[in-house]
Amino acid sequence: MGGSNVVIGIGLYTSGNNPRAVAALWKSGASSMMNDVRFLGGHGTPRPDGSRENPYNSNHTADPNPSRHWDRQYPSLWVTDGGGGAFLDIWTPSTFAQAGMLVSGTETDGRVYQMSSEHHVRHEVQIRNAAHWRFYALQTEAERGESGFDLPLEIASGFYNVSGGATAPTGDFYFVDAHWQRIYRWSVAAHQLSTICDSPLDPVNLAVDTAGNVVVVSYAGKGVVYSVRPDGSVLPLESQPLAAKPGLRFVLPVSDWRLNRQSLSHPTAQFVSPDGTLVIPVGADFLGGAVSWGVKSSPQLRSFGLDSALPGKPFYVSDEAGLATWAAKVNPDGSLDDFRLFVEQGGEGVTLDSRGNVYVAAGQIYVYSPSAKLIDTIEVPERPLQMVFGGADRRTLFIPARTSLYSVRMRFPGR
Repeated sequence: MGGSNVVIGIGLYTSGNNPRAVAALWKSGASSMMNDVRFLGGHGTPRPDGSRENPYNSNHTADPNPSRHWDRQYPSLWVTDGGGGAFLDIWTPSTFAQAGMLVSGTETDGRVYQMSSEHHVRHEVQIRNAAHWRFYALQTEAERGESGFDLPLEIASGFYNVSGGATAPTGDFYFVDAHWQRIYRWSVAAHQLSTICDSPLDPVNLAVDTAGNVVVVSYAGKGVVYSVRPDGSVLPLESQPLAAKPGLRFVLPVSDWRLNRQSLSHPTAQFVSPDGTLVIPVGADFLGGAVSWGVKSSPQLRSFGLDSALPGKPFYVSDEAGLATWAAKVNPDGSLDDFRLFVEQGGEGVTLDSRGNVYVAAGQIYVYSPSAKLIDTIEVPERPLQMVFGGADRRTLFIPARTSLYSVRMRFPGR
């Protein structure tokens, strides 16, 4: 890592039967350079007699040699672990590699000039969890045989699958990448992402109390809930007998109504946040670690997120399988009853704004008036899993998706 290495005028060839190979793994620093380098393999690869290799079998569905497999190797040029520098006149057309170039895990300055990346199965160039990179005169090309689903340029955040988010009183947004067992915070003031907890405690869904304690519903064990304090310390929370809590805020699951209705209607206990301002009612299924098809199955774990519920006000629960969203009455103990069909549109998440408009995440985000009239559609680049209002004025709609976190400025604040 670091350094000022210079590589000029060479060819690199990993052949087509070398699984997981990477031709150049680059970790050199900002003052380094790669110039006039040819990554061989696939199109344009010369043979010793001067002819070129044939990249296709008779129907253009694979290499003519059955022992050489497309898309079986790491990217030809992989810049990572703080790597950077200048890259000039690079030709990277190996169909055997997952991409012509991958930049990941670095914020070191990088400049790419006149790169030709071609003929890959997945991506020509990928950018993952990187910053301070610039591309000039990038050329990409794809053929029907190998590249029917190829993307010329993919810029991804590096998240595996994010959801379970909640907003703090400051407007900051907290969310979970359950695969990596990480809890992140997006600071609205600093416009900066940070990791607040990286412990193997199986976080799934979050809520934040008035004092800023992050309450975490965990997949681990039976009935596990804990909190992460503002100083980063972790505090286990114990379940308490179910009781009415006038004036407090209940937090309830917003999806899988069809499977969760019984537990939402008849909770048996509750978890109270450290400052006493937030309550999560739970059923016997959560406390007992109920399992369905080999995985934990309770509303607090199945839902892609939790939302605030106020006694006497309607609460909305979506049903992805049934393609419907239901309205229910919130009782003083946080239980739900008087379910009624709100709209025949259902998905992964639901939330409300201050005007009572209902937002349903179902492929895109559909906005309905309180009378169930469709009034707007918000298109998101990836399938949205959740929607949470936040920001200092609560007019920023945060949208966790598969690999990225999105936000949209809204006309009305959240409820």
